[in-house]
Amino acid sequence: MGCESLLAEALTWLLAQRIGAPVPDAAWCEDGSGRSWLSAWVPHAKHWSVQTAGVIRNSAEAAAILALDAVVCNEARHGGNLLLVPDDRGGSVVVAIDGDESLIGHPSELAKRGVVPPDPRILARGFPPDGWRADALAAAVRCAAISHTDLAADAAEACAVAREPAVDAVTRLMVQRCAHALVLTESYLSLVESRS
Repeated sequence: MGCESLLAEALTWLLAQRIGAPVPDAAWCEDGSGRSWLSAWVPHAKHWSVQTAGVIRNSAEAAAILALDAVVCNEARHGGNLLLVPDDRGGSVVVAIDGDESLIGHPSELAKRGVVPPDPRILARGFPPDGWRADALAAAVRCAAISHTDLAADAAEACAVAREPAVDAVTRLMVQRCAHALVLTESYLSLVESRS
């Protein structure tokens, strides 16, 4: 796994922990050929399908995925990167996986783009269901409230995992993106809602 993908996975996962977005437990491993990102196995999971989702049991947490993706600039939240874990009442719990394509893993490139949301052109159809805007914005507010100290610690941890030497640049970018989390999320939701 390349440095950029590993950095993106680590930063996305750490930020998800801070704002309550549902992601599986994770770890990284190293063998003779390099480092890889590992996600915990999610039993009985299926890929996102609005036809089979049923009632979403963790809608507030699932809505946080939208704020997460807006901040890390994840343009790859297709149906294969959203899992549905069925429950015994015909509903589902949503879990996000695969943050490796998030542009936060390319800090200099994302910094050049400025404070812009991701393009939702391949966002899974039917995600999010109607009525999730308030919960997504609440997650963005939580993101904006993360302290500089905590973001610096997350950036240092992710950079250590990815062997990325530009810790200060990654920290600055995380601080900037999180400070603008509400604007990024509002802009992203507007783009999502305007899709045909």
